[in-house]
Amino acid sequence: MARTETDQTLWLKILVFLLAHVDDILIVRNKNETAGIKTYLSSVFKFKDLGDAHQFLGLVITRDRKNCQLYIDQASYVREILDEFKMENCIPVSIPMDPKETWEERPDDISLSPKAIKVYQRAIGKLMYLMVAIRHDLAFSVIKLA
Repeated sequence: MARTETDQTLWLKILVFLLAHVDDILIVRNKNETAGIKTYLSSVFKFKDLGDAHQFLGLVITRDRKNCQLYIDQASYVREILDEFKMENCIPVSIPMDPKETWEERPDDISLSPKAIKVYQRAIGKLMYLMVAIRHDLAFSVIKLA
């Protein structure tokens, strides 16, 4: 098994994908190959096999084995963000931000509380994760707001 050059959290072995993030690991391949990897990992690390993946890092994974289809979405993560920042009743729009919108910089004499700054930073961080993981269409908006 070798670590990929482009993503240090991804290892490959004969088209086996092992994605690792902190203490979460997702193995993607047929069951025979996966069993061997799990056996190896259990000899090196203490871990718990949770069976088929239904969620990984905020991604909801749904499989249709009959039609060999795999669906990934972050709708639940988006709902969590909206709930956390009291935006659950916001009005959806077709594009995240009008690129022609003009923005004025905030005057330096306006001060924000440390708590308000932390809340804003947390919101931007959550949106950045969403942007990087699956919602690339948010890039312009999130970067502009950051």
